[in-house]
Amino acid sequence: MCGTSLKEIFSFMNHFLVVTITFFVLLAIASYASVFAKKIKIPYTIILFLVGILVVTLSRYFPQLAFLSKIELSKDLVFYIFLPTLIFESAYNLPYKKILQDALPLAGLSIFGLLLSTLIIGFGFKICLGLFGFQIPYAVSFLFGAIVSATDPVAVLAIFKEYGVPKRVMYLFEGESLFNDGTAVAAFLIILGLIQSGTSLGGTEIFSGTMTFFSMVFGGILFGLMMGYIFSKLIQWVKHPWAELTLTLIMAHTTFILADLISEHFAIFKISAIIATTLAAITLGNFGRYKISHNVRKMMDTTWGYFAFISNSLIFLLMGMLIGNIDFHLKLLVIPILIAVLIVIVARILSVISVLSSLNFFMRYPLPWGWQKLIAWGSLRGAIAITMLLFIPKDFYVNGWNFAISVQEFLSVIVISCVVFTLLFKTSSIQKMIDKMRLTELSREEEFTLYQIKEIIDKSILLKLLTFQKKQYVPDEVISALIQKYKIENAKEAEKIKQCHLKKSEFKNLLKRYALGVERHTILKLFEAKEINESTLKIILNKIENQFIRLELGKPQFRDQTEKEHFYYEFFQKFLLWLHHGKPSVAMLKRQYLFYRSRALVTEKVIKQLSEFQDQFYTDFVCEECFDLIIDQYKIWHDNANKKLYKLTEKIKKEANAAEKKLFNNQLVYFEEKLVDELYDKQIMNGKLHNMLKKSIWE
Repeated sequence: MCGTSLKEIFSFMNHFLVVTITFFVLLAIASYASVFAKKIKIPYTIILFLVGILVVTLSRYFPQLAFLSKIELSKDLVFYIFLPTLIFESAYNLPYKKILQDALPLAGLSIFGLLLSTLIIGFGFKICLGLFGFQIPYAVSFLFGAIVSATDPVAVLAIFKEYGVPKRVMYLFEGESLFNDGTAVAAFLIILGLIQSGTSLGGTEIFSGTMTFFSMVFGGILFGLMMGYIFSKLIQWVKHPWAELTLTLIMAHTTFILADLISEHFAIFKISAIIATTLAAITLGNFGRYKISHNVRKMMDTTWGYFAFISNSLIFLLMGMLIGNIDFHLKLLVIPILIAVLIVIVARILSVISVLSSLNFFMRYPLPWGWQKLIAWGSLRGAIAITMLLFIPKDFYVNGWNFAISVQEFLSVIVISCVVFTLLFKTSSIQKMIDKMRLTELSREEEFTLYQIKEIIDKSILLKLLTFQKKQYVPDEVISALIQKYKIENAKEAEKIKQCHLKKSEFKNLLKRYALGVERHTILKLFEAKEINESTLKIILNKIENQFIRLELGKPQFRDQTEKEHFYYEFFQKFLLWLHHGKPSVAMLKRQYLFYRSRALVTEKVIKQLSEFQDQFYTDFVCEECFDLIIDQYKIWHDNANKKLYKLTEKIKKEANAAEKKLFNNQLVYFEEKLVDELYDKQIMNGKLHNMLKKSIWE
């Protein structure tokens, strides 16, 4: 008995070692594949997909490679490990303003578009197959429709980013995919559950399924918001970098698993795990972002980007390996495969165009026809579709099924064929479509900005070279040649700027966006130095984001046209004043003091930056009047903020002085901390002294 036990232990250890080695070999393949993909300018997920098929093919001829099949694409691996990671990484950086701006098309595509696509495929696939003598039950057809209606944005977004597609299209595509995944899985699980229970798809069952579907969608939204809020507060209380980062990882997977457990064990209340995780990540990325410490915020994109790289790499490699092992039964299924691919394309186009064209009548900012075509054609199928296939048991049976192969085999072949088609053929056509729509061409503003930045770089380098020449750091013949080179380049850029023919109004909008960028950068620096609190930061960032969105959409910077700044803030303060029966509390006055103090600092920084830009990098084309108008406006705001500060100081002199003392002290502490870190980076002190000094600073 003891011998058997030891044998089992060694067997387990050998299996574990083989799986571990396989994991690292696959990661090594993924790393080199991503480098190769970048060189040949093809999305690396497609390369990994093809490599996965190649690995399986080679392992048949080289038994030494058979160990690579030890890791298989399983339902639990994708659903509980990979998916929460990919969802969090995508949703964390989605600005809620962008979601609210396009809430109507996002909801339309992910709910009604998804249901319409499922219906078109369900009816169309059944009817078209019948015309060619293939009879399948409606249950199988609708199950197929739910599986292939989910979109995968990974490969397409990589193309969009490379080609510089408008950001609004990218947010729409990513947002639709995130919510679409949740609604597709919800629809699939409902249909699968009805079939497995033996219930016929009658009117009562369809109504019940629809109610369950909307319960999963809205239950997922509410549960996700709650989990995002709870973990935002937990992260705020922790105040430890590694613990904060770990809590984000825990939140992504805990939200997913809890939502799935609630749906499984509570018959009445159903929650979509994908939608819940999406909303939790969006909540943390917006509401909780500035509760995360500064150093962790800087690490988030890198860390989660790496997690997403591992998840995507393994998913697409394992997908390729899974497909390499499948018998496609081409003699039997070649016609159903071709019909399926065609029906899926038609269903996507009809569902997207019909939904977006209808919603355009109700949208404040309608979507151009070209964007609708891009969204309709740019849908790929991938990980979610394969994951749903893994939920179907091998012995799955549907009444009326009379094919020579099982339902599970049939759906696997049909779905995987659609996945392969979209990954290999649609990707290249998307690139051509973007070129045809001329979305990659620079606008006049972008062209002007490009040459203006190049000129700024040239002038900055020239100033540096002249300093080197004066101090004789480099031989004069070397410096002179370089100075001459950059003078020629600078003259070329100046000439190209003149050729852009930018209108006065267009240049003014450019300066406004630049000024807002300076505002945003400054307010974040003040928050990092603890000179403002989180509530003040969010109020000002919200104002900046609103103005950015309006300028991007070609609208006036302010809604009321009177350029009244922080209107919503003042309205909120009046509302609070009404609650206090017209008498402001000391706490309210203190909040106002901190707000106007930050406004004074931010506007001062913008005035300084714009003045430097005007003086140092001025070209003949640049309209000086535009600079003066915007600088004068910021001077008015700066004076108004200082006047408010003066009045508030008179009312709460003691509290204002205490606040100034605290904020000034925070500024000094921030300076000390940066200096200590700099000395440590230069190895002037060891880690022990560094930790002691950091601790003493905050004490």
